[in-house]
Amino acid sequence: MFAPDPPKKRKPKRREKPVRRNFVPLDDGGRDTTMLFTGKTPRVAALKCARRGMKSIHLRETNTNKVHAFTGKVKMEKRTEDMPDWLPDKVTVPHVKKVSTYRLLPDGSKKYPYRRKPKKK
Repeated sequence: MFAPDPPKKRKPKRREKPVRRNFVPLDDGGRDTTMLFTGKTPRVAALKCARRGMKSIHLRETNTNKVHAFTGKVKMEKRTEDMPDWLPDKVTVPHVKKVSTYRLLPDGSKKYPYRRKPKKK
């Protein structure tokens, strides 16, 4: 007797953009520097620091008291075939390794780390 309603058209779900976070590198005294690196993860920001020649990298996440500690180095590697022709024959490739994560207390001292260093065998 009654015709069924036609199926409703669903709107496609919008993909959310990844949240970009800001990280400030700390100097040897534990104070903020004037640089600011942006990335989805702390590792992305650490790779940018390593490319600039930083060896011991401590990144403080803005608006928080979290600090991510990395060690970094830069290696010279040959340009691969999939890279553009205008690049030189040898390019710099950054490498980082996460050491720990800790919190800063209001007086600037470190608090117990989130994750301790793995034991060396």
